[in-house]
Amino acid sequence: MNKMSWTRRVVNSLRKRAPGPPPAPGRLVFPRPQDSWRDYPADGLTPSKLARILKASDAGALDEPMQLYEQMEEKDAHLFSVAATRRLALTGLDWQIVPATEAGGAGSGALAEEAAAYCQEALSGLDGFDEALQHLSLALGRNLAVAELVWEVSAGRHRLAEVVPVDFTRLSFGEADEVRILTAEEPFEGIPLPARKFVVHTPHTASGHPSRGGLLRVTALAFLG
Repeated sequence: MNKMSWTRRVVNSLRKRAPGPPPAPGRLVFPRPQDSWRDYPADGLTPSKLARILKASDAGALDEPMQLYEQMEEKDAHLFSVAATRRLALTGLDWQIVPATEAGGAGSGALAEEAAAYCQEALSGLDGFDEALQHLSLALGRNLAVAELVWEVSAGRHRLAEVVPVDFTRLSFGEADEVRILTAEEPFEGIPLPARKFVVHTPHTASGHPSRGGLLRVTALAFLG
């Protein structure tokens, strides 16, 4: 059986979504001073401490495990090299927008090509788009990376103005294993991701849980040695 292509998976996912209200303009997630604070959980890491961190990750608390993965790369040159090589294999490629009809979608070929050309032009004109792609590539290893789509409204029409990386300290998982955003109003439980507002990259999901299956999680035990 042939595996479904990545592009077709994306198209099928989008096709299933019901139309909804347009996204709110402006940013939802603003940087906080504490976003750069670190607890350095890899210092003095023991088997019991690692087990506690991974269990917390399964329960939805991402701050400490993501800090651990970050520090693992900083402390292990070989691990950093492997992760960087995998990410560069993705970010080193020239990106392009493929019309939906080429990815197996139905509908007008001419309309699909027009939409693809518009998206290509819009993304090419964004400042910092390559940096956003590099941030999303961090999911190759950590298994989760999120970026916010910042929209602006002009003449009654929405236009993508910016794609902004979201620091992992602002992320958590809900009871249904869905990604949530921590805000000033909801600093612990977080809020659901508004539609058409965020890009979520989870390349590997073991047992249906986004916190599992990443390269750095499965190498954490070896890192202890």
